[in-house]
Amino acid sequence: MTPGLLAFSAAFLASVIAAPLIARLCRRLGIVDHPDGARKLHSAAVPLTGGPTVLLSAFVSLAMTLWWYPDLFASTYGDTRFLMSLLA
Repeated sequence: MTPGLLAFSAAFLASVIAAPLIARLCRRLGIVDHPDGARKLHSAAVPLTGGPTVLLSAFVSLAMTLWWYPDLFASTYGDTRFLMSLLA
């Protein structure tokens, strides 16, 4: 399996698993967008979970790829600017 395919697969699987869990948590905590009839035309309250799900999926993808291919970023050791931008 190539690093790109592994990263894609890990991110996809993490998002499929995390999205319903985070949505359920947001519904419990009341972090939802309620329809108002004027601009928001959805029929029920929608959880605001896009950001945390994407962030978690990206983190899992990067962690899994680095675990499977530990020398993938060997050429960037010491390149703090690149690693900080990747982290951001």
